[in-house]
Amino acid sequence: MRELEVSSPGKVILYGEHAVVFGKTALAVSINLRTKLTIKEGTDYLVVKFPDMNKVYTWRLEELTQLRESLCLDTCTQIPTPADAETIEGMRDFVTSSCNNNTDSDSGIVAFLYLYMRLFSALPPLAVNLSSEIPIGAGLGSSAAMSVCFSSSLVLYSNLLNEQNTGNGNCKENGHDTRTRRKEIEINPEKRQLISDWAFMAEKIMHGTPSGIDNSVSTFGGALAYRSGEMLPVSDLSGLQILLVNTKVPRNTRELVSAVRNRHILLPKVIGPIFDAIERITQTAISSLQASAIKGFKGCQEEFRTLENLIDINQGLLAGLGVSHPALGRVVEIFAGNSIHAKLTGAGGGGFALGLITPYVQRQQVEKSRHELEDLGFPCYETQIGGSGVRAWYS
Repeated sequence: MRELEVSSPGKVILYGEHAVVFGKTALAVSINLRTKLTIKEGTDYLVVKFPDMNKVYTWRLEELTQLRESLCLDTCTQIPTPADAETIEGMRDFVTSSCNNNTDSDSGIVAFLYLYMRLFSALPPLAVNLSSEIPIGAGLGSSAAMSVCFSSSLVLYSNLLNEQNTGNGNCKENGHDTRTRRKEIEINPEKRQLISDWAFMAEKIMHGTPSGIDNSVSTFGGALAYRSGEMLPVSDLSGLQILLVNTKVPRNTRELVSAVRNRHILLPKVIGPIFDAIERITQTAISSLQASAIKGFKGCQEEFRTLENLIDINQGLLAGLGVSHPALGRVVEIFAGNSIHAKLTGAGGGGFALGLITPYVQRQQVEKSRHELEDLGFPCYETQIGGSGVRAWYS
């Protein structure tokens, strides 16, 4: 085996932001902005490169083995277990002392090291390279896509090493040795769940208390309805695209969530019904998508019009919660001027907005919107939604 490559998608929330914190349903979908990781056999070292962040980490296997022994970490290939605070702190100290880096910016490599040390009995020399199309810190699931790349590459590489060591690694297809060419690996549902579970462990290291929805969407793809820790797949979203717009306005997710919570405490009889309305919006959207799937997404103008109206109403309710922003309002206004329905996505307060592009939206409407938005300095990303989750290839 010369190289293993994995790719995982980002995500957006179509409906249900903020209300999901209060036990309501959110509808999250994968997007075809993706993160890619390649992993190759190395010699005597673990080398991990994050070129997008201009970072390279290099360690000798001996010092990593000593670190694992000092932290008393056992190999664990099937049932993921979270890292305790002492282990995380020990790894952070190791990264800081060995690389002279700021620990606040090293949570990603700490997460990678934890998975690496848990998934291999004998630490292998590896050369790892990760790059991404997903904007960082924008609410598009960049962290989860990275975590899924970490977990899928290490889980699958471990499996391939085991096959190679037992003499099953020289598989052939159509009479040709597949070691000499790229071949996609089929990832069954059980393996996907294992990948998602390990990615969730990485997310815990980076974020403390993640919901699990981002790593699930990035692993399984498609659309997921999430409520109070439970996730259910929703029918595919054939024919739907979005135009993502970056307002480039920074926002603090924790502060925005806290502000909504405080508003709910102050005005429970006002804010509570807003959450209830957002719940009904999400459930109606799910019903419309399922009805469209039954029709094979043909002749679904009524269902798509429902989704567009729900976008408008959801944006109005989010503005009522105080999480919109003048820049987001301007984006929604430009889309509306071109008969495209738009809303904020994620925490709000800036960040990203999305315009829903159904098969009934004309190409000129999309291009005119994009031109006007980019003229104002708002970068745009046109992307399909509900596509494949993590994928992997080896050569």
